[in-house]
Amino acid sequence: KCQGNDPMANTPISNDKVFNVNAFMDEMAYRCNISYQSLYTGYSYFDHQGISSATDQRGITTFYHYNKAHQLEMVKDNDHRLLKMFEYNQKNK
Repeated sequence: KCQGNDPMANTPISNDKVFNVNAFMDEMAYRCNISYQSLYTGYSYFDHQGISSATDQRGITTFYHYNKAHQLEMVKDNDHRLLKMFEYNQKNK
């Protein structure tokens, strides 16, 4: 919540389950008269898997990709270039 006399400062920005994190942070910075650039790292998630992306303070996004078994498979940079790749060897039972 924001401090101050602005009656709009503490009203909900979105009642939607999914919303744009960057738009949310821009709106909060505007409503609260603050800069979030040095404080903010944003994350988005896939249900039951893990992080789908992370955006740092510089606006650089890292993307995370998972296999069908919900295991982390690839990490890609802001330009979708491969940074890391993971292989999993399953033992047969």
